[in-house]
Amino acid sequence: MEVGQSSPNHKPLPQTSTNPNPIQNYAKLLHPQAINAPMHVNSVNLKPVELLHGEPMVRWKTLEVKQSIMQQGLHLEGLGKFSYGKPAIQELRKAIPIQCELKGSCSVGLIEDSHVLIKLSLMEDYIHLLSKPAF
Repeated sequence: MEVGQSSPNHKPLPQTSTNPNPIQNYAKLLHPQAINAPMHVNSVNLKPVELLHGEPMVRWKTLEVKQSIMQQGLHLEGLGKFSYGKPAIQELRKAIPIQCELKGSCSVGLIEDSHVLIKLSLMEDYIHLLSKPAF
């Protein structure tokens, strides 16, 4: 038998594709996975409103609150309050990342007249923001 010829009783082995560098598509690159985020979050049902001494209230379990926070994407957010009025939202969006020394991106939005919601992209920025008494 010569080199390169197959023997009559030899069967070819099935080819398995084990590419160490799989092709990444663009959509997969745009949806990064958080390291500590759960793979599946159960949906939290609405609770009935109860009255306590004539005041309406809703009872939540701690686990339900955590699930709701993850479900709504509010796990890296901070709430800011202005005691003596607030600047325009455009000024806040420019000043907050600089003044708070944030490394990642952030989103700033108004909640009420004196409150802003700051959505952060990095856990490091979240810890830094919450560890300061005031900015």
